[in-house]
Amino acid sequence: MTVGETPSARTMDHDRIRTLWAIAAYHADRTPEGVALDYRGRETTYAQMAARAEAMDAALRISGAQPGERIAYLGKNCDLYFPLLFAASRGGFVLVPLNWRLAPDEWTFILEDAEVKRLVHDDDFADEAREQAQRIPGLELLRIDDLGTQPPEALEPPRDDPAAVSVQMYTSGTTGRPKGAMLSNWNVIAQRAIGYRQGVDWYNTAEDVTLLLSPVAHIAGTGFGLFGLYPGGRVVIAREFDPAETVRLMNETGVTIALFVPSSLQMLLDYLEASGERVNALRLIAYGASPMPEAILARAQAMLPSGFIQMYGMTETAGVASALAPEFHVGADRPKLRSAGNAWPGGEVAVVDAAGHFLQQGEEGEIVVRSEQVMQGYWKRPEATAEVMLSGGWFRTGDMGRIDEDGFLTVFDRVKDMIITGGENVYPAEVENLLFTHPAIRDVSVIGRPSAKWVEEVVAVVTLEPGASLTLAELREWARGKIAGFKIPRALATIDQLPRNAGGKVLRRELRDAQLAMLD
Repeated sequence: MTVGETPSARTMDHDRIRTLWAIAAYHADRTPEGVALDYRGRETTYAQMAARAEAMDAALRISGAQPGERIAYLGKNCDLYFPLLFAASRGGFVLVPLNWRLAPDEWTFILEDAEVKRLVHDDDFADEAREQAQRIPGLELLRIDDLGTQPPEALEPPRDDPAAVSVQMYTSGTTGRPKGAMLSNWNVIAQRAIGYRQGVDWYNTAEDVTLLLSPVAHIAGTGFGLFGLYPGGRVVIAREFDPAETVRLMNETGVTIALFVPSSLQMLLDYLEASGERVNALRLIAYGASPMPEAILARAQAMLPSGFIQMYGMTETAGVASALAPEFHVGADRPKLRSAGNAWPGGEVAVVDAAGHFLQQGEEGEIVVRSEQVMQGYWKRPEATAEVMLSGGWFRTGDMGRIDEDGFLTVFDRVKDMIITGGENVYPAEVENLLFTHPAIRDVSVIGRPSAKWVEEVVAVVTLEPGASLTLAELREWARGKIAGFKIPRALATIDQLPRNAGGKVLRRELRDAQLAMLD
């Protein structure tokens, strides 16, 4: 192979990539001048990325970091994050990326829970990092721009252990205190080699330009960035999502693959419609993190020149557990469109009852996943780990769903979010999907509240289109005949904006706490 020739992901020696660090090392060896990262016009080649990771690893070792030690990162997306991630893998450390949108008390909880001794931060969060150092005795602060700027005098060999925990990501904590999901090197990369070997044609290639929009503190951010880097492609990094900046990046860098959560996709479509701008190079849009309303998907398909793929998964499965491939998004008759597709290559999905017994095709129950991607467990939470792990390596997702005769998974909603009204099960996502088609509704979340008559009743919390108005009577009349009567909301609240976490998921618990008293 000549210098500068782009290798095909189909001919990669996947056996050489056993750790996250090996991704950088492999491509630094094969295509050292290939561009790995593009951030604010600053390009980093694979050789440069690997060298910076080596220097960061050396600096962390010199500072006293030991294998297995948790090292946190507080900052927005940037091109130094991935060298830091690879450095942690190389040195046997565990990277704990912090969600920059959290409150100081929440950062403190995670830092103390993970027993972090070293906090790496960017300049935007220097003051916040200093505050954490005042709260936590002995916490050492490291500015990411300074880390690894000096080439090491001597390099220690990489700690090449696929089973070693490399990333500890904290769950959103929508049902309580966040838990640290421990992901090994192999958990994070296992999903990639199998698909390439199977020849899946929508996987990222070396020729693709991948746009990273999601915060790296979420598996959607870190994982999607790694999807672009694994085959040796270019990853364009957005510091955070902004519709106008996203369109500019897409058009100026030739982005071919991007991942959106439904709320950001809707904002992008609104911007394109208002500005008259277009994007032309996209070949694929992946979407996930929360249910995609069909109205938004239909609008995106009409406006954007790309294929679409739905990805279903979570932190504990190192990202994707199943996917609905592009071919099931097209055609006049799309019977699988409401499903979350088939199990991701190399994995399995099934459905169980409350006792953990496996159910038959077509029966509804809790979705379970088994694959080499499933986490090592929750950090210092053996009881919580035991609650979600079944015998045989099956992980309980907490989501309700069913599997059809073709092996396609349909996801209804979180087990804990299901509303039982008058003895009937109501899945909020199903009702939301309908309400999204109402011309006056811009955004919606459906929750349950106690009812003396029905045990629970359905409540719709909506934001309206500018200048629109809507009453409960009007909504109920509109919905009649479109959905079962027991699913039609019995209460309606209008707010300016739904509370969401950084991953785009609606914080239903906040809605319940804030809205139910107002609705009485």
